[in-house]
Amino acid sequence: MCYGEKQGTGAKVGHTMDKYNMLKSATSTGGLVANLHTADDPSLSAIMAAIQDLKGTIEPKLDAVTEDITLLQTDFKKITEKVTAAESHINFYVATVYD
Repeated sequence: MCYGEKQGTGAKVGHTMDKYNMLKSATSTGGLVANLHTADDPSLSAIMAAIQDLKGTIEPKLDAVTEDITLLQTDFKKITEKVTAAESHINFYVATVYD
């Protein structure tokens, strides 16, 4: 199945995780770039400082989103298990009544 073919709630959670991973990668890259010390260019130093500030702001939010996604995945799994159990009960009932 191609990326664009994802469907349903599970796909939405997967798509959100994809976005999270891209943002996490971007903040890591910002951290690597910020380690390049360039005292010769004060504007670049200011940009690096701004990147670090943004990283400090974004990362806790990404961590909170990750926790929320994990809880949603757990809830989705529980719901799926209950639906599967209900289907089994319905199939048993139908087999008992109509056989």
